[in-house]
Amino acid sequence: MVVRNLNVTLRDFDPAAAFPLNADLDLFDEEAIHLQFDGETGPFTPKSSPAKGKLILDARPGRLPEKFRRDYMGEFLASPGGGSWAHLETDVQGDLLGTLVATGDLHIEDLQLGDPSVGQLPLSGEAPVLLTLIDPAANPTYDFVMPDASFRLGEGRWQGGLQVQFDGDRVRGESQGAVSGVDINQMLSAFSDADDLLFGKLALKRYSVKFSGRDAAQMQRSLRGSGELEIEDGKMALFDTLQTIEKKVMKVIGSQDSYVKGVTSFVRFSTDFEVGDGRLETPNMMLRNDEAVLGGSGFLQYGGQLIDLDYQISSLITGALAAALGGSKNAEGEAQVSAPLRVTGSTESPKVFLDLAAFAKQQAATHANRLLESLIKKKLPGWLPEAAPETPAAPSAEPTAPVPPGAESPVEEEKPRLPFGLGGILDSAIQKAKDKARDEVQKGIPEQKPPQE
Repeated sequence: MVVRNLNVTLRDFDPAAAFPLNADLDLFDEEAIHLQFDGETGPFTPKSSPAKGKLILDARPGRLPEKFRRDYMGEFLASPGGGSWAHLETDVQGDLLGTLVATGDLHIEDLQLGDPSVGQLPLSGEAPVLLTLIDPAANPTYDFVMPDASFRLGEGRWQGGLQVQFDGDRVRGESQGAVSGVDINQMLSAFSDADDLLFGKLALKRYSVKFSGRDAAQMQRSLRGSGELEIEDGKMALFDTLQTIEKKVMKVIGSQDSYVKGVTSFVRFSTDFEVGDGRLETPNMMLRNDEAVLGGSGFLQYGGQLIDLDYQISSLITGALAAALGGSKNAEGEAQVSAPLRVTGSTESPKVFLDLAAFAKQQAATHANRLLESLIKKKLPGWLPEAAPETPAAPSAEPTAPVPPGAESPVEEEKPRLPFGLGGILDSAIQKAKDKARDEVQKGIPEQKPPQE
């Protein structure tokens, strides 16, 4: 760090009394940071140097040396823009040999976050701050607190708080708050390497993160936190989920881990998240569109050349695709089918597996339940849970009248067919259910004793 243009002006100097003090200096070349103090100091003692006045800081982040920006501000502030500006104006009171406390406002204008090659996210706004300087004249440390900020972030807004501490060796910080109305692709591009992966309007409903380190790389690796996010009317550019499921079920795509390129559109994407050790976990991810609901859990691993992922996903598909895949109808008469997926690999080259055995088992179970329910309704009315069974009448000794021609029982309609060639799997189970139900009916018939001679 280079100190330039240091000017100190003392008037009416008297070590036993307070006297005016004006000082200003520049840090780095091109006046990247300018500091100015206008106030008074004194009276002095061996252990005290009181001071009060105005402390003003003007910073042009784009003029800071590039190496300094990358090493200490991180990749997301490596190109802050030539027009970026930060202005801090505070009232200071305290002791130059002890603690100085400064209260005031921080104003930020057009600070560009992220890599300009993939799109940046501008930050602008004003917020109250509290700055505490400890032993500023000898071994300075500081505590910067911005408790209640509201900044414009891209087309949306960030609201929250930030605290940063420097102990002379390491920086420690934490932040909490919420983000609304921001383009999710812009934000991911600014804060990570995951560009062109998710699109839509982000609502980061809540978040809380902590970090520490001697430089930006250590602070990024130390990042810990959690939160809840929601994205509306967007798309995930990983693969076409529904087309992948359809092709795998129909066995028209090659290898077991292959997928159909494209996007998965959604009207709503939501999840809680936890971040730590270079890993983003989403324990309850939910994606909804007009044809399906996808839910699951997994993680993204970042920090290397690729972003690795591992997800277990369950999907509930409705409509025409569900009907084509052999799905049964729900209470509203709409076809539904479930398909379990496993997604591994990386965001650059995902591997998608469909558990066909589990898919077929789910389908068989669904159809079995519906066939048994239909059978019991038709053949053994009164034996379903919603209706109490009626006590059958005792058998009559009179002969049964013959059935007139044309009055035969109607022909039982054909049972629905199962997909995947499962048509004959349930015959044994259905017969057992019929036999069991018949036995239960017989138990309810009073025992007939022969008449006494």
